[in-house]
Amino acid sequence: MQVHLLLVFALAAAASVVVVASQSTNATDAAVALVYDIPECTDDQLNIGESILITEPSTLQCEAKFGIATGMLLQSASMADELCSEQCCLNALRTLYATLPNCRYELWGLQYSASKFLNHCGIATNTSTITYE
Repeated sequence: MQVHLLLVFALAAAASVVVVASQSTNATDAAVALVYDIPECTDDQLNIGESILITEPSTLQCEAKFGIATGMLLQSASMADELCSEQCCLNALRTLYATLPNCRYELWGLQYSASKFLNHCGIATNTSTITYE
């Protein structure tokens, strides 16, 4: 059951990446290529990712503050600037980056998405420490 719920989240994110990719520039092409370098998630990793996304306290607090549906924080790119201005959201993004599996479902990288939000907020992430299993 958990895998199916996360797949809904992932499909929404993947759809938005595909739309962006279809209107791509060279930078977007490079980003999509980078996402494909991330290994595909196993069912266990998807279950872990979903569990983190729907139970992590600072993530839930940030989502509640902005009226974001539970588990959808990393699909809220249109609110990125607002999220960057809230400490609870920065805490959530840091926690998600540190705890989500480094894998992808289609074009949605779990840990990668958290990293991109943090980078947008001016917080460097050390992608050289991300291991590909």
